[in-house]
Amino acid sequence: MKSDICESNFNNDRSDVTGTSEREEMMSDRKLRRSTVDRMLCGVCGGVGEFFGIDATIIRLIWAVSGVMGYGIVAYILAAIIIPSDI
Repeated sequence: MKSDICESNFNNDRSDVTGTSEREEMMSDRKLRRSTVDRMLCGVCGGVGEFFGIDATIIRLIWAVSGVMGYGIVAYILAAIIIPSDI
């Protein structure tokens, strides 16, 4: 009976032989890119939203607040230059 429990727990573990889980594999495939679909200016907020799995509107609001504080505009311009497009 105890071996059945251990085997069922082992089978529920989604790790392959190397020890990487499905989540880690999915995370490694993601790359930060500017969005060409969800964009208003340069697609930076859409790309960041896609990368983190958050709605781009929330990212835009955070960026707007940081822009009022003085550093958001410079950060957006740098991100638009540095982050590649997802074309």
